[in-house]
Amino acid sequence: MADLIKTLLTAAETENDPESQYSLGITYDKGVLVTQNWKLASEWYRKAASQGHAAAQYSLALMYFSGQGVVQDFCEAAKWYCKAADHGHANAQYNLSLMYAEGQGVERNLSLALYWRKLATEQGLLGRAEWDDLDGY
Repeated sequence: MADLIKTLLTAAETENDPESQYSLGITYDKGVLVTQNWKLASEWYRKAASQGHAAAQYSLALMYFSGQGVVQDFCEAAKWYCKAADHGHANAQYNLSLMYAEGQGVERNLSLALYWRKLATEQGLLGRAEWDDLDGY
């Protein structure tokens, strides 16, 4: 198992491989084969996210939203959700829709909330029941 971590580290550091960086982010985020370390997880996610890795962008957004491994920052969360959403990440599209609906980290914008919600729905993430929470806006 230590060989796996070593292989990931080599690919992540010397080859600047975003998939390996993302895998290391997961490893530290979940504490798989290593001691859980959200700060290191966020650093690896950021390296992969900066190269356009949608799942890493989403994972980094989650960390900013919750304040795990980074200082909680809803604006940064929205920024990274948006990047992942632009790459077609359905969960990021949904979470971004909630942020627009609530005006959390972004200016409240129901048109954008509906836009991102629609894209997430088109990917099969949501059914009609999940749309009902926008009825109160």
